[in-house]
Amino acid sequence: MKNTTYDTGNSTMSRSGATFSLNPTTNVVLDVNCPTRPTSFVKGGFTLAEVLITLGVIGVVAAITLPTLIQNYQKKQTVTQLKKAYSELSQAISTAQKDFGTFEDWDFADFPTDADRAQYFYENFLKPNLKISKYCAPSSNECWADDSFTLTGNKYTPLNSGVPGRCSFVTASGYSVFYWLHGSGTGGWFFVDLNGKKKPNILGKDIFVYILGNGNISETYKDRMGLNPHGMHKKAVLTREDIISGNYPYNVNYDAGGCSTSSTRSPGVSCAALIMLDGWEIKDDYPW
Repeated sequence: MKNTTYDTGNSTMSRSGATFSLNPTTNVVLDVNCPTRPTSFVKGGFTLAEVLITLGVIGVVAAITLPTLIQNYQKKQTVTQLKKAYSELSQAISTAQKDFGTFEDWDFADFPTDADRAQYFYENFLKPNLKISKYCAPSSNECWADDSFTLTGNKYTPLNSGVPGRCSFVTASGYSVFYWLHGSGTGGWFFVDLNGKKKPNILGKDIFVYILGNGNISETYKDRMGLNPHGMHKKAVLTREDIISGNYPYNVNYDAGGCSTSSTRSPGVSCAALIMLDGWEIKDDYPW
């Protein structure tokens, strides 16, 4: 092959019989035989319009998918926290059976006041078996949020502060518990707020309800023994359809509420039961 010498002072160069023209303004070498095709290797790039369009498409996709991703993460986090809280609380109460006999033997009726009853339960059944960082008797905003709500946004007054016998505490794990025992000495209510006093403080969102069954409550109110989610605390356990619809009769076998915004009685009170019935999962039809 014949060597070719390029003279940068000339505007025309040749190489192996081919003739090239040098554009002195752009320094682009053009093949004279095909003047519309540059033979230099000029790097290409995206135009500003193309970049903006690409960024716009990415933004639209993110706007569609990001809320779903965040919601799924929040659901999984809620289930993880709920499982941990229920495990710790139920284990603490069950452990007390070593010192005080079985659930059937427990009777808290012989106390002068509700406050004395709740205090006794705390000192003997909760405190020795659960890591508690703060205790409030009666409940106050140091341990529990000032206001709590149902799934429909109505204030849930049973969780009001300052009522004697209705106490709350904060655990070392970060969740808060609000509880009281029945005056009959059999059974009680326990509310768990997974993120303490932080919002939203809504039944079924971060507040979940459990019922303690002890003494003769099994015969009187058909409750199961131990600590069970509301909706699964009766011997006649509600079905998933009952809970998700919220439309079932209120009687000795059932305690109405469900996990539904259509319920007329404490909407969201049975959401812990729904999550457990669904295999510790918050499914798509859950009223999130």
